[in-house]
Amino acid sequence: MLPLLILTSRCQGTRSATGKMIEFKKGAFSVAAKEGSSVVPITLDGTGRLMRNGAPPAARPPAAAPHASAAGKEGLLYPGKVVITVHPPIPAGDADAMCAAAQKAVESALEPRWRA
Repeated sequence: MLPLLILTSRCQGTRSATGKMIEFKKGAFSVAAKEGSSVVPITLDGTGRLMRNGAPPAARPPAAAPHASAAGKEGLLYPGKVVITVHPPIPAGDADAMCAAAQKAVESALEPRWRA
């Protein structure tokens, strides 16, 4: 049986001010490539509406159910729906190629207006 490496990573590193997807950072893909592990990209569509990035309190809907985030930096957590798409595994290989393939897979599940 082959060893299993499980690593979760938020490959963008941060969120954009516009809500559009930004270029992935390749750190997690470098680890996977060095270990000879495949990568399973997962798209989380809708999280930006639940955890708004820097929206001033006046711009937040008053009817939202506020919950403090663990880090206290995101402000409020709003109710809503998140669509999770699990994509086919990307075989181990070159970290840059794996990173590009993962970004393409994740983008494919987003509405065009949210793509990079």
